[in-house]
Amino acid sequence: MAIQIEKDIPVPHGRGGQGVRSEELKAMLSMNVGESFFAPGKRSKLSSKVQSATRIANRVFTTRTREENGVQGARVWRIE
Repeated sequence: MAIQIEKDIPVPHGRGGQGVRSEELKAMLSMNVGESFFAPGKRSKLSSKVQSATRIANRVFTTRTREENGVQGARVWRIE
């Protein structure tokens, strides 16, 4: 499954900061501030990838658990 990076998806209020699989890590490293992508599955599986992307690229990401088009997952935003 290809990761689709999107712009102008607002970040919901609440705490976040969980991570992604290796293809998601590559997508995160290419993201600009304000871009996001949806990853189907459990948000907990994303945490190590968000931490890795933060360390590798000195960037800040946040995540929120969401349902999009009837699919449970998480959306990852680059916020800094």
